Amino acid sequence: METLSEELKSKFQLEDDENDVLDKLYELLHSYKLEVSDLHDHWIAFLMTKKMDLVTKPSLKLASIMQRDVLSKKAIAANNNNNSSITETESIEDPSGFEDMMSMYNVKTPSSMSKSKKRPRSPDIPKKSLNTSFNALLPELYSPKSATPPRIFKDRTNSGECVLSFGNVTSAPWSDTSLKCSFDLFDTSSVLTNSVKYMFEKKHDQAEYLNEQIDKVSSKLKQKHELERFHHIALSSQETVTIAGRVCCDCESRLNAQSILLEGSHETSSGKTCPIDVSELKDYSLFPGQIVAFDGTNPTGKMFMAKKVYDDVPLQQAPLVPEKLPKGSSLNILIAAGPFLTTDSIMFEPLTDLLNVCQKEKPHMCILIGPFLDEEHTGIQTLKDESYETMFTRVCQGIKEIAEQLRCTMVLVPSARDIHNTPIYPQPPFEYGESEFMHFVTDPSLLSINGVVFGITSTDVIFHICNSECFASTNPMNRFKRIIRHLFSQQSFYPLYPSHNDVSVSFSHAESFELPTKPHVLIVPSQFRYFVLVSIVVLLAAMVCGWYLLPYYYWL
Repeated sequence: METLSEELKSKFQLEDDENDVLDKLYELLHSYKLEVSDLHDHWIAFLMTKKMDLVTKPSLKLASIMQRDVLSKKAIAANNNNNSSITETESIEDPSGFEDMMSMYNVKTPSSMSKSKKRPRSPDIPKKSLNTSFNALLPELYSPKSATPPRIFKDRTNSGECVLSFGNVTSAPWSDTSLKCSFDLFDTSSVLTNSVKYMFEKKHDQAEYLNEQIDKVSSKLKQKHELERFHHIALSSQETVTIAGRVCCDCESRLNAQSILLEGSHETSSGKTCPIDVSELKDYSLFPGQIVAFDGTNPTGKMFMAKKVYDDVPLQQAPLVPEKLPKGSSLNILIAAGPFLTTDSIMFEPLTDLLNVCQKEKPHMCILIGPFLDEEHTGIQTLKDESYETMFTRVCQGIKEIAEQLRCTMVLVPSARDIHNTPIYPQPPFEYGESEFMHFVTDPSLLSINGVVFGITSTDVIFHICNSECFASTNPMNRFKRIIRHLFSQQSFYPLYPSHNDVSVSFSHAESFELPTKPHVLIVPSQFRYFVLVSIVVLLAAMVCGWYLLPYYYWL
C-alpha cells in the first residue's frame, strides 16, 4: 500500500528534494487531523480564492498562508461551537467534510444551501405576502408593497464590467441585425416532451440499461486500445489479464484509493464486483459510474492489482457545417446562467439588466439557463399571492416582448431548482407556448445554431464529479479539463452513478442525456469559478456572480 509520504508526493506533485514542504504538509495533517484528500481539497479551494493556477504546487510560504487564513480559523470556529451552551437540533453532517471546507471559501454546496428536502410544492414554512409584478424593462413599475431593491446589487460600481474575454472580441460587429439566426434540435429522436412519464422504470429495467452501458463503452475501449477479451472480474489470475466494468464505491462517503470497486457486466462477470488496488498506478482519475478497463492480476480472486487503466473512449466530433456569413458579419449569441434573483428580493433586477443588455447589443440569440424561480430562494419559498406557474408566465411574457421587439431568438433551459418545473433528469422543457422567437428545450440539450452544435446543461455535473472523484497524477492537468474529458469519454452529460443527492435520474429516458457526438461548444454552468477551455471544441462554464446575483455574459 502507498505510504503517507508517497501519497502526499503524488497528490501535491512534490519532488524528492522538497522535504521542507513535505514536513509542512505532515504538520498540517496532524495539527488539524486531516486526511490527505481533505488537505488537497483545501489546497485546491485555496488556489481558487487566490485566483491562482490550479496546478500550482505548494511551497512553505503558500502552505503557511493557507494555515493562517483558513485552517486556523476553522479550528477556532470548531472549538467555539464545542464550547457553546446552545443546544441545537441534531442533523446528519457530510461525512467527508467537503461542504464545511467549501463554505470557508464562499462556495456553497447544494446540500448546505438547503438542509431540508427539495420540495414540497406547498411550503410548510410561514408565508409572507410579496407583490412581484414583473416588467421586462421598467423595474420601477413594481408595486410599492414589494421589497426594496437589494442594496448590494443596486449600489454595485462594476455594472457592465468585462471580467473575462477570450479571442478578439473588439473587432466583432455586435449589432448586425441583418443576419438571420437558424435554430434546430441536433437529434429529435431522443427529445423529451411534457407528456412523457418519468420515475416509472422498474429496477430490472434500470439494471439492464446500466449493464448495456458497460458493454457499449467497454467494447469501444477494446477497439481503441486493441485489447484482448475481458477476463472475469472475480476469478483469480496469476498472469496479467484485462477486466472492464463500472467504478463503484464500497462505502457511502467520497471515493478514495482504498474504497474502489469494479462491477463487471453480466456477460463477462455475471455482474460481480471486485476491489481494485491502484497503488501501482501513478496516473488515474476515477469516479462512481465511470466505465473503465484495467490491466493487472488477481492472485486470490479477492483483490485485483491494477497495473494500467484505460478510460479514454473516442467520441466522434459533430460535423461542422456552419452557414456562410456575409463578409464582415458575425453570429452574436448571449448566454447567461441563473439564478436571476438577488438574495433579498424577487424583483428580477438581474434579469431586467440582462434584457437591457439585449436591447443595447441586439444579439441574434440569447440562451437563458435556469433556475428562474429558484426553490432555494426564501422569497420563492414563501410566495403567497400567486402560483409559481402564474409568476413564471409573467416572466416569460416580459422576455417574449423583448424577443419580438428585437427579433432575437430566446432559448430557455430549465433547471432542477426551478420550483414550478419537474425536478427530474433529464428534464422536460418548460410548459409555455412557443412562438417564432421563444423556444423551450430540455436539460440537457444538443442544439444546432447556424450549423454549429451546442451542448447545454443546467446541472452542475462538474461540481458533482469533483465531489466524488479520486485521482492521482504525475503530469499536472487542469482539473476542469479532466472532468470535461470524462463527459466525452463516457459519452454522457451525466455519467455519475449513483447520482448526486440533488439529481433524480430517470433511466427510462436515459437516451436523452447521452452524448452521441462531441459538440463544438459545450456550456456547463457550475458553482466553481468561470473558465474557458479550448481543444477540438470550445468549452464554456458559466457561473453566476455570487449566489443570486447578475450572471456573466458570453459573447460568441
